[in-house]
Amino acid sequence: MKNLSPVLAPPLSYFHATVQSLRPIFKAVQRKLTAHKLTVEPTENHYKKILEQASNGIVLLDAKGVITYVTPAVLRTFGYTKEELTGSTNLQIGHPEEKAMLTGFLSDIAKVPGKMGHVSYRVKTKSGIWRWVKSHVTNLLHEEGVNSLVFNYEDITENILLQEQREFAKNNTEALINSTNDLMWSVDSEMKLITANKAFLKRVKYDQGVILKAGHNVLDSSWIGAEKVATWKQLYLQALGGSSFTVNDFFDVPREYKWEETTFYPIYEKNVVKGVSCFLRDITEKKNAYETIRKNEALLATAQGIASFGSWECILAENGQVIDDSLQWSDELYRIFGLLPRECKMSLKKFHSCVHPEDFTLMQQSVRDAILRNTMYVAEYRIIRPNGDIVWIKSKGRAVSGENNGLIKLIGTAQDITLRKLDEQERTQLIRDLLQKNKDLEQFAYVISHNLRGPVANIQGLVDVFKTYVKGHAIEQRCADGIHQATLRLDEVIRDMHSILQVKKEFSEKKADIDLANLVQDVQESIKEYVEKQEGTIVTNFNGKAQLFTIRGYLYSIFYNLIMNSLKYRRAGIAPVITISSHLSENNIVLLFRDNGLGIDMHRFKNKIFTLYQRFHENIEGKGVGLYMVKSQVEALGGTIHAESEVGEGALFTVTLPVQVSEV
Repeated sequence: MKNLSPVLAPPLSYFHATVQSLRPIFKAVQRKLTAHKLTVEPTENHYKKILEQASNGIVLLDAKGVITYVTPAVLRTFGYTKEELTGSTNLQIGHPEEKAMLTGFLSDIAKVPGKMGHVSYRVKTKSGIWRWVKSHVTNLLHEEGVNSLVFNYEDITENILLQEQREFAKNNTEALINSTNDLMWSVDSEMKLITANKAFLKRVKYDQGVILKAGHNVLDSSWIGAEKVATWKQLYLQALGGSSFTVNDFFDVPREYKWEETTFYPIYEKNVVKGVSCFLRDITEKKNAYETIRKNEALLATAQGIASFGSWECILAENGQVIDDSLQWSDELYRIFGLLPRECKMSLKKFHSCVHPEDFTLMQQSVRDAILRNTMYVAEYRIIRPNGDIVWIKSKGRAVSGENNGLIKLIGTAQDITLRKLDEQERTQLIRDLLQKNKDLEQFAYVISHNLRGPVANIQGLVDVFKTYVKGHAIEQRCADGIHQATLRLDEVIRDMHSILQVKKEFSEKKADIDLANLVQDVQESIKEYVEKQEGTIVTNFNGKAQLFTIRGYLYSIFYNLIMNSLKYRRAGIAPVITISSHLSENNIVLLFRDNGLGIDMHRFKNKIFTLYQRFHENIEGKGVGLYMVKSQVEALGGTIHAESEVGEGALFTVTLPVQVSEV
């Protein structure tokens, strides 16, 4: 602010003028002192001293609005010097927004001698801060020796700020309580409404058709009903007795079903209950959610019971150890352990005592690894029930991380797998027994096939001798020929049985990398004359996969029998063409054997193609052993074989074998 030109201190007459404006106050004080036998003799110097020490400021303005005098309180409040203020106008340090208002106010006061008025406005301090003042202005322009507008002001900045804060708090509170759909209201001890938010008033109007206002009786039976009056009165009286409480499902709503929750709080004034504050909210969704959760929990408990499946969780300490008394189990888990649900508090120590001693280390290590690695664990172990029964448990669990990625708890499931374990043990024993029986049968068959060959050969020799003695005797000759043919067929059966058993014994042969093209060439070389006789052609394409790590004897037999079948069952007048190819499918090699031969009636022989002694064409010589041996060898190598064919269209055999890595 620009400094004003210094002026001389005002003469004593200015103090006299100020005293004149305050004389009624001094006279009142004097009258009171006189009543107490005291005598006061005011003097100009005495008044001056009082004015200089007063906290309220006094400013004198001349007819032009120029400041002619200020008390020290003014200087202390606004930080200006006397020289900076005297000679300036009051408007120069007033707020621009209030300039017009002050100009009009001073103009009205100046028009009427002796007129008094009050005005509040802002004044800028020397530091640039705006402060609120309230001035009591008296027009003494007509008083001789005074000729001033006397401003007696007080600083009301703190009051204004406090008022603004209260106003903001009030508006904020009203905004909060009126922005919610929850109902809020309060009543006094006479059951009259103190205040309410818009939601409450709207609800009352909607439900009862009543416009409720402050002071109205909230228990007016003309619109609330006698039964409700009794119920609500009891609740209000309970709260007026000093109790805070909540009731559910009370405030019923016409035309729709709702769950509602009402909370009552006593309102105290100097430790005495003067009223009740009420808060009502719609909890329908909460109730429905709770009911859904309850039904789901019941359904889960039922499902767990059916599946013998329980759940658990426990809290982890900062060092990763399980807190002993934090273990929580589902009801079904108690039943799995042979305990009644909730009959005892399950602890880590009690759980450990239930685990079979032989399986305890495995179970404990699985849990520790899951905690250390923050991974899921799966463990199967035995427990011992209180009645001594041993039960197999399959437990799954994992650690759960908190906000700071630290592990805070373990959660998991446990299932009773006793029946599955018993089935596995029974199946294992059954397989063991079957393997032994199969081994015994193979041994028996091998012995029979070996031991019968000698007697059959003897019979054939005797029949040949016998035939030399029955020449010329027709009946005896036919009998001898019949015995000879039967003996030959028996010998073939024994030889086939021996071949099949020999194939199964060869499974112990070591595996090797087999070049498929070379394998086909070896097979073709071994049947060269037969291929030429049948005018056959063998075409190969092993670009998809040229090698296979397997048992050579088995693979050779598979190729040999499938190629021979294609040559044997050729169509008359059509040279046989056999195409062999390979390709990879995931971790398997797929071998395709395709020919243009007679084909197979799949409707008739679909489920008999690979059975022993099965023949498809009666006019072609064969035993029905080859495809059976192919299937046995493919399955022995861990593969599968599949046939597709149509009569007169040839056949396609698909052999799928697992790809294995060479043992180097």
